[in-house]
Amino acid sequence: GVPSERILVLGSTSDEITCIHDSIVQAVRREPENVRFIVIADENLDYHTHDGVITHSGSTALRRARSMLTAQEEARTLMLVRSANDSPADVSKYCSRAHGVLPKGPYSRSAVLKSIVP
Repeated sequence: GVPSERILVLGSTSDEITCIHDSIVQAVRREPENVRFIVIADENLDYHTHDGVITHSGSTALRRARSMLTAQEEARTLMLVRSANDSPADVSKYCSRAHGVLPKGPYSRSAVLKSIVP
């Protein structure tokens, strides 16, 4: 497993959600080049305001983070979208923004590997 001190969970505040791309980039840049990252973002990142619930796209945030990283920095990451929307069109959209898709719900180790390894 991954030691708990190496796990960062974001999304409890609107600032964490709206700036998640910056947080990813900062994390990658502050660690030595031998450190690798697995980033799993839910597709629907919700937070509450006085006007109701606002939803941000996790895959869009990952695309933005990827665009901010150099090729060498991005090569140290595996960015995955987690979504219950698994139609071919949705999966294609998510894969254009992230490195792969994790389905919601129970799945086996082999199913996870199949979803991220071409």
